[in-house]
Amino acid sequence: FEQSPIKMTEISWPERVWRMGRRVVPILFKQPRERRKRIGLTCVRAVVGLTDAYRMAGCFRRYAPTLSYDRWFERFQTLSSRDRRLIQRHMRRLRVSPTIHVLLPVTDSDREALLDTCQSLSNQLYRRFHVTILDPQGTMGSDLPFKLKNMGNGCRYVSGAQMTSFLHQFNYMLTRSPRDYITIIPSGDRLSEHALYWVAAEVAGNQETALIYTDEDRIDESGVHTMPRFKPDWSPEHLRSTHYVGGLALYRFGEVHLAGGIRPDDCFGNGFDLLLRLSEVIPRESVRHVPAILYHRRCCDKANKSHASNPAEANRRALISHLSRLCIKADVISLPSACFRLRYALPEPPPMVSIIVPTRDGLHLLRRSVESILSKTTYPHFELLVVDNGSVEAETLAYLSDLVNRPRVRVLHYNHPFNFSAINNFAVEHAKGSVLCLLNNDTEVITPDWIEEMIGHLTQKGVGVVGAKLYYPDGRVQHGGDAVGPGGCADHLHAMIERDARGYCNRAIIAQELSAVTAACLMTWKHLYEELGGLDE
Repeated sequence: FEQSPIKMTEISWPERVWRMGRRVVPILFKQPRERRKRIGLTCVRAVVGLTDAYRMAGCFRRYAPTLSYDRWFERFQTLSSRDRRLIQRHMRRLRVSPTIHVLLPVTDSDREALLDTCQSLSNQLYRRFHVTILDPQGTMGSDLPFKLKNMGNGCRYVSGAQMTSFLHQFNYMLTRSPRDYITIIPSGDRLSEHALYWVAAEVAGNQETALIYTDEDRIDESGVHTMPRFKPDWSPEHLRSTHYVGGLALYRFGEVHLAGGIRPDDCFGNGFDLLLRLSEVIPRESVRHVPAILYHRRCCDKANKSHASNPAEANRRALISHLSRLCIKADVISLPSACFRLRYALPEPPPMVSIIVPTRDGLHLLRRSVESILSKTTYPHFELLVVDNGSVEAETLAYLSDLVNRPRVRVLHYNHPFNFSAINNFAVEHAKGSVLCLLNNDTEVITPDWIEEMIGHLTQKGVGVVGAKLYYPDGRVQHGGDAVGPGGCADHLHAMIERDARGYCNRAIIAQELSAVTAACLMTWKHLYEELGGLDE
């Protein structure tokens, strides 16, 4: 990633005190006394030593008080009159105004839920859209479109008897208007008033956009916004693990046609099969993510009812079909919360892996790490390179001497001042494997097929580095991937949660693309490591 320019401005003494106090005071009132006491943060300290108190308050970065979500939504997601005027002005300057076709499937007999969705469409600031209500049971009445006002460029009602004919006509239209867009919004769900404007503006600014999706939340029965889902940018492996895109998602007609068109299950299921099919024909650079809460799901048991008797099983079948179309061999393992784990088949022959473990003394750590690798690892094609950086303890030197006689093990000596990058670069020069695994000497293998799991992902198209989920000795998560941004630069995701906790949006239990992974356990291709010049020394 690239660090944006940093600007430093000198501030006055009163502003300095105000800013420090603004950080410290909420901590004093929000954090439990015992937690504050452990680091010495008290009210007296805040008064007589504000600078020290400010430093201590920084220790609570993970627990800093924040706005409740409903208050945050009200402050940042609600439009003012000025916002609406600026949006109207911007829409008049758009170079391209895409036409959006909204399919609105009726998923239950709740007429009020359907009207809520229609009302949110009527309130849209962007007006270039068509609405088609799909009512398979015909329970809403064909007079419904005439009762609805201000529905973009029109509203059409299609009942069960007309469904087949409508989808045939619609799929034909995909070829006639390849640059139009389609979105599917189940009855009961709602859009923010600027939702279609925002996605249209994104398309106007990036005209090769073929798929665009937004963040979302839920609305409970009292109308309170809750359970926000802030999604990552396009992540194909994440999509294979779970249907993270959700709604609102818009697809360009041309690519929908290439993906086989719109099928009945696409309208009345959850769209997972359609997304997987689209992921096969849409390049990564043609996918856009709008980082804003623009879609609001109904928060009730029947809100997301699917015509499939078992949505999780339907998703599994869709995933298996997706892998088959791409000729990818993998076992699909079902996880909780409609998530999946893919065990990719290994290439033939399996590549040689060079495991690099730097060390200096610390025999109690090194022995546990090495013995776990040699005794538990089931992958047959690996070598272990232990790189000694000037150990002096007799017990460590004796153990290193014994390791030389062990099969698959080589001991290298790096007799220079400690430099983690230089040590690993030195070892790579001696590595025989086409795959490298950088591994800390304080790690221990707990899963015998750990190499098979990591190589399975590394051998997939476009993958350069694979990391592992790491645990502390007490079972809590130490590393679940890294994200750029937290802590001012980057930080481990899901640190300190329990071993089996699912994490934010189930992301602690699934494979996914990430900004980075820790080199405490990192696997990559040797040729790629060398092409990039190794680690920066």
